[in-house]
Amino acid sequence: MSNTSPDTVSKRSSSSASRVAAISGADLTRTLRDRGASIIYVTHRIDDNLVKAAQIDGAKPVTIYWRVVLPLLRPVFFGACVVVGHMAVKSFELVLALTNGGPGYSTDLPATFFYAVAYSRDQLAIGSASAMVLLFIVASIAVPFMYSELGKRS
Repeated sequence: MSNTSPDTVSKRSSSSASRVAAISGADLTRTLRDRGASIIYVTHRIDDNLVKAAQIDGAKPVTIYWRVVLPLLRPVFFGACVVVGHMAVKSFELVLALTNGGPGYSTDLPATFFYAVAYSRDQLAIGSASAMVLLFIVASIAVPFMYSELGKRS
């Protein structure tokens, strides 16, 4: 049996930054498999003729990657950033499972705030209003990028 009492765990992760980094790492490993699969799928769908044309023009492999492959992967990277960013903001279950929301406000995220206000304090209106504010923040970041990506194709 290991010596992992709550005091030992709190001494190991004494700063708020280390707690949030541990939660972010757990969330990253959870979502990386899905995003990685889509990136690998799109990379295999890149037309080989584009890469061969760049090689015939004398481009080095690094230049081919930066000038041919990465621009074709921009929509996938953007989608991954939107999904991972949204999941990081609302990673409610990880915070409660790993730290139980404490100590203090060190691992307080918007989703834990929504839960605490709406269900612990019985203020459903404030909880839902703060969730809508988060939705508008995410939409104000995602919609202009989607518009710019779609505008480049037409």
